Amino acid sequence: MTIDFIAGIIYQFILNDNSGHTLSHRRLKLIENQLLRLSPNGVTVNLIYRCIDLLICLGLIDRKIDKYGVAYVLTSPCMISNGIRTIIINSFCDRYQRAIKNVNYYVVEGCLEDANRFSVEKLLKAMLPVNKIIKNRFAYKSFDRSKPLFKRLERCVFNDIKPVWVKCGDFELDVSGLYKDYQMKNSCYFSYYFLYNNLFYKVEKYDKNTLELIFLYLKLKNNIELFRYNPECEILYDLGGLMEPIRKLVFTNHILTTSEVRSTKSYNNINDDIFNQIKRIYS
Repeated sequence: MTIDFIAGIIYQFILNDNSGHTLSHRRLKLIENQLLRLSPNGVTVNLIYRCIDLLICLGLIDRKIDKYGVAYVLTSPCMISNGIRTIIINSFCDRYQRAIKNVNYYVVEGCLEDANRFSVEKLLKAMLPVNKIIKNRFAYKSFDRSKPLFKRLERCVFNDIKPVWVKCGDFELDVSGLYKDYQMKNSCYFSYYFLYNNLFYKVEKYDKNTLELIFLYLKLKNNIELFRYNPECEILYDLGGLMEPIRKLVFTNHILTTSEVRSTKSYNNINDDIFNQIKRIYS
């Protein structure tokens, strides 16, 4: 099973849901188990979540938090254009061929009437640097700020792009860090705590956007290479450090300028102005 095929299956489940076009975490787990059983050698959990990420980056679905954790919901129909091509999202159009099978996503030549004008440079300019996003997020959002009790503690460290969890005896004050707090020594259940400015912030496991932001912030603090740019070819390579809003923007720009829709970690037609905005955000 290909990533496009699985993405189409997941999309159809959300599209045909009668309770608000929503896919709950529990229902996703049921779909996941069915796919793993039907194709044990061709489907992995990682592949399924790559499909979810693809649907999010295409703008077809978005995350929402409900009482059971994270869920995925269909976005509102829209059209966006760079003046050369137009992307039609979540509207069925029998005049055009779908870019992905079983998914209402079309890439059409020309600028269609009523399409929203897309400018990746303008949208990137509106984004704050990561350090300011972190400061704002933890200054205004309500978190548990008291020092937690623990039976076992692990700290996230970075020697490379991927995090490594190392056992430690206590929280290291005066140094920002992400921790796993185990309430029982031999338990596999834990809570995330982010130590920032000597305050402790509990972060729910399902809050993927906040966790991604914290990981990114810590990678920057550890001088990890997050992306690479080839100015001659105008290609941006994601080494695992582009946060979701930026991935969505550069992916949309890639599709509008190439008409190529595929799961990718490299994005074409990223000129110096676009790249300089991304560098500013990560400065």
